[in-house]
Amino acid sequence: MKTPAQVQRLQEELKRAIDQRDVFARELAKMLQHFEEKVRELSVIRRIGESLKYTRDVRKVFEVIIGTIMDDTNAENCSLMLLNRETGELTVKAARGQSDAVSSYFHTADRTGRTFRLGEGIAGWVAQHGEPLSIPDVSAGTVVPFYPELDEQGEPVPITDLSRNPQFVFAPDSAPPIGSLLCLPLVIDKEVVGVVNLSHPRPHAFSPVDQRVMTIITDQVAIALNSVQIFDDLQHLNLVLEEEVNRATEEMRRTNRELQVEISERERAERALRIQTEQLFQAQKMEAVGTLAGGIAHDFNNLLTQVIGFAELALIEPDHSPRWREYIARLPENAQRAARLISQLLTFSRQAATEPQALQLLHLIKETMKMLERTVPENISLRMKISPDVALVNADPTQMQQVILNLCINASHAMPNGGELTVGLENVTLDGAYCQQYACARPGDYVCLSVRDTGVGMAPEVQKRIFEPFFTTKGVGEGTGLGLAMVYGIVKSHEGHIHVTSEVEKGSEFRVYLPAMNVGATLVVAPEQESPVGGTETILMVEDQAEVLDAGQAMLEGLGYRVMTATNGEEAIEVYRAHRAEIDLVLTDMVMPKMGGQALYEALRQIDPAVKAVLMSGYSLKQDVDDLRAGGLKGFVQKPFNFVRLSRAVRQALDEQT
Repeated sequence: MKTPAQVQRLQEELKRAIDQRDVFARELAKMLQHFEEKVRELSVIRRIGESLKYTRDVRKVFEVIIGTIMDDTNAENCSLMLLNRETGELTVKAARGQSDAVSSYFHTADRTGRTFRLGEGIAGWVAQHGEPLSIPDVSAGTVVPFYPELDEQGEPVPITDLSRNPQFVFAPDSAPPIGSLLCLPLVIDKEVVGVVNLSHPRPHAFSPVDQRVMTIITDQVAIALNSVQIFDDLQHLNLVLEEEVNRATEEMRRTNRELQVEISERERAERALRIQTEQLFQAQKMEAVGTLAGGIAHDFNNLLTQVIGFAELALIEPDHSPRWREYIARLPENAQRAARLISQLLTFSRQAATEPQALQLLHLIKETMKMLERTVPENISLRMKISPDVALVNADPTQMQQVILNLCINASHAMPNGGELTVGLENVTLDGAYCQQYACARPGDYVCLSVRDTGVGMAPEVQKRIFEPFFTTKGVGEGTGLGLAMVYGIVKSHEGHIHVTSEVEKGSEFRVYLPAMNVGATLVVAPEQESPVGGTETILMVEDQAEVLDAGQAMLEGLGYRVMTATNGEEAIEVYRAHRAEIDLVLTDMVMPKMGGQALYEALRQIDPAVKAVLMSGYSLKQDVDDLRAGGLKGFVQKPFNFVRLSRAVRQALDEQT
C-alpha cells in the first residue's frame, strides 16, 4: 500500500512524462512539417531542373514554371512578368488561371504580354523595391510584406502607402476575381529581373508555408531563368555569329567573284595589250622596212633608168651587129623585170602610185579564178563563197588584182598534195570589241576578201614574219619573198588591214578588210591614153644624178627635142631666168639637194605662172603630185622610164593647154 506522498510523487512523474510526450510530439510535428516543406521544395527544384534538361525554349520554360507553381501552391491564378530595365516596363511572359478573365487581362488582342510601368501597382512596387508582398484579404485593403515588422500586439505592420494607392487592386470590370494575393520578385545577382504573381478568389488562401515555399520557388525560377537567358543569349549570339559568318562568307564569295572577274579582265586586258603591242611593233617594223625599201627603190630606179635609157639608145645606133643587138636588147627587158621587183618594194612601202576608183571586187575575183583554173594543179579544187549585194571599195584595180592573185598563188603553193582553195567576199561591220584586239583596225563598215586553203598551215613564228620583204619559206630560186609584202603594202595604202589565222597541217586563211564605199558610189572606168610622139620643143631637164641626167638628155634628144640641163633647183632657176622665152617644158627630179623638185616648181611659178613642168622620181609621191597637179603641174613620170613612157609624159604636158 502506497502512502499518499508516494502516490503524489507518482502522479507528478506521470504528469511530467505526459508533458514531455506532448513536447516531443509537438517537436516531431514541427520536424515532420519542416521535412515535408523540404521535400516540397526539393520536388519543385527537381521539376524546374528537369524542365531545363529537356527544353531551352524560353516560352516552354515559362509554362513549366507557371505549372509547377500552381501545382505546389494554393494559387488558382498565376502570372510571370519580366522587367526591361531600359524601358522600365514589366511585361507578362506567361499567365494561367481558372477563368477566361485571367487570360484576357494578362494578354492583349495580338496575344503579346501586357505591360506595366515600374512602380505601378503591387507588381510594379515589388519590382521597384525587390521585396515580396502579401495581401491576405483584398477586400480589406491591407498589404503586408512577407517578413513584416510587428506592432506592440505582435501584429504585422501594413504598408500604408500601398494601402492608400487605389491601383494596388485590379479594376473590377477587367480583372479576375481576387480574394488574396502573393507577389514575389525574381532576383539574379541582387538585381530584380521579374515578378511572380499568385492569387486566389478566397481571402486568406495562402498560408505562411505557401509564402516560404514560394520564396524557394522564386529563387529557383530566377536561377532557371538565368540559365535559360544565358542559353538564349548564347543562341542569339550564335545566330548573330552565324549570320555574320554567312554574311562574311557571302561577302568573301562576292569579293572573290569580283576579284576573279577583275583578274580575268586584267588578264584579258594584258593579253589584248600584249597582242596590240606585238601588232604595233610589227607595224613599226614593217614601216621601218618599208621606208628602207623605198629608199633602196629610189636608188635602184635611178640606176635602172640609166640602164634602160642607154640600152635603148644603143639599139638606135645602126652600127651594131645582129648578135650585139640581141645582147643589148636583153638589157631593157631584164631592167624592166628588176623595175617590177622595185615596184613591189614601192608597193610594200606604200609609195607606189595608185589610181583608186569605185570598184566591185567580184569581177576581179572571177577573172582571177578563171586564170587559176588554167594554172593550179588539178588536185586543188577552187571554190567561191560570195555574199549578195557586196559593197564597192575605193581601190586601184591593178593593185587589187595583184592582191587577189598573190594570195591565191600563195594558197595553192601551201597545198602541194592538193586540197581546197576558197575565195570569199562579204560585207562586215567591225565593232569596238574587234578593234581592241587588233591595233591596226578601226570601227566601221568593210568589205572582207578572204582566201582560205586546206594546206600545210604556218607555225606562230612564221606567221609573225610573213609580211616582211624577202622572207620566204620556199627554196632558193622558188620565190622572191615579196608577194605577201606587196599585199600588205597595197592593203595598208587603201586604209585596210589583214588578219591571218593558221594552224599547222590544217590550213590558213587570209582576211583582207577594205573600207566599204557609200551606197551612192558608181563604177568608174579610166580612159585609155593615146600613143605619144616626139617633138622639136626645148626642154630643161633637172637631175642631180649625172648618169641619169646623161641618159635622160640622150633619150629626149633621140625623140627630137632640144635639151638644156641643170643639176639642182637653184641652177635650174638661173637657167630658166636666162632662157625663159626658149624653154617650153621643165622636166625635174623630185628629190635633189639644195632645192627639191616641188620647191623648184613653186619658185618657177613665181617667175612664170604659166610654166609647164613634169616631175620624175624613183619614189612614188602621188599625194604630193596630186597637190601639185591641182596647182598647175602638167605630169609625173615614174623612174625607171623608157622611151615610150618618157615621150608620152612629155608630149602630153606640151600639148596640154595652159
